[in-house]
Amino acid sequence: MIKKFNFFKPLLCFLLGASSTFCLEPYVIYPLILCFSMGVFIVLQSENRIQTFINGWCFGFGWFFAGLYWIGSAFLLKSTVFYFLMPFAIIFLPAILSIVWATSFLLINEITKINGVRYIWFIIIFSCCEFFRGYYLEFPWLMPGTFFASNKYLLQSFSYVGSYSMNTVFAIFIIMPIIFFFFKKIKINFTIFLLLPLIGLFFSGFKRYENIKI
Repeated sequence: MIKKFNFFKPLLCFLLGASSTFCLEPYVIYPLILCFSMGVFIVLQSENRIQTFINGWCFGFGWFFAGLYWIGSAFLLKSTVFYFLMPFAIIFLPAILSIVWATSFLLINEITKINGVRYIWFIIIFSCCEFFRGYYLEFPWLMPGTFFASNKYLLQSFSYVGSYSMNTVFAIFIIMPIIFFFFKKIKINFTIFLLLPLIGLFFSGFKRYENIKI
C-alpha cells in the first residue's frame, strides 16, 4: 500500500499552498496566486477519495503553516513556561484547519460525480467551507479572500459583498487560469461568464475609492 502511494503530489501540494501565501500581505507577490490555482487543479485531479483528501489536506496545511507561523512567536515572550506549547500552535492548529479544506475538496469531487461542473462546485463548496471556518469555528484568519485587501482599490469591494463573500470572488479568480490553460473548448464563454461580475465589482470599488472626499 505504501509503495503504491505517490508521495510527490502531497509534497507538491504542500509547497504550492505554502508558496501561495506570499501573494498576501506583507509580501504581496501577486504572481504567486498561480500557485494556489495549480494546487487546486492538482487536488481536484486526484485519482480517488483518499488521495483527494490527503492532497487537499497537504495543500491546506502548506497554506496555514506558512501563513500562521507568526502565532508561535507569542509563546516566546515573557516566560519560557509556554515554550512547550509552541509546536501545538504552529503544527497542530494548521493541521486541524486543513481538515476543513480537505473535506471541501472531497465533497467537491463526490458531488461532481453525481452532477455538475467540478469548478463551479469548487466555487460554491470552498466558499461555504471558508464561511464555516470563519463564522462557526470562529477562526477567520488567513481567509484567501484577503488577497484583495492589499490593494486600496480592490479593498473597496469588501464594502459591497463582505469579507466572506470575497472568498467566493477569490475562488472565481483563481479557477480562471485553470480553465484558460486546461479547458480550451469552453475557455472563452466560461471565462467571460465568470469575469464580467468581477469586472463590475472591481470597477465599483474603484469608483467608490475615487469618490471618497478627503
